[in-house]
Amino acid sequence: MMWQVLIALIFLLIGLNKNAVSGNVLFYFFTERPSKDVVENALWVQKNCDVKVIGVVRGVLEGERLVQAVRRLNKYQKEGFEIWIDPTLYDMFSIEVVPCFILVPHEFAYSKMCVGDEEVMGKKICGNLSIKYVLERFKACPQSRD
Repeated sequence: MMWQVLIALIFLLIGLNKNAVSGNVLFYFFTERPSKDVVENALWVQKNCDVKVIGVVRGVLEGERLVQAVRRLNKYQKEGFEIWIDPTLYDMFSIEVVPCFILVPHEFAYSKMCVGDEEVMGKKICGNLSIKYVLERFKACPQSRD
């Protein structure tokens, strides 16, 4: 049982994704738990655009153990919305406020080797924004969701 949790944790932390798309990846930085709307919008984007949405949280909830966090975030993974616990991405992309969105080409999304390269750093927009506005601003999806 313990080794299964460890393997799930490793997959969550390094962000392996068998179902990744070939287009762009939209990192969605937020605190704590995603709302129902966030999950629905992420799933809609993945279905209707060539964009993979990956939620990113800085760490676990106060008083929460890492194993508990992995279990909590795993339920979103089962729905198709991948969430990473990765404080290094906050530093890499200079995230100071959430929510924040970063759009990067898929080939760079799973690698931190070229930090500083403009293409790798992607497009960034932060604030209390709708997914529709973000996609329109990034010109990342031919369809838009109201």
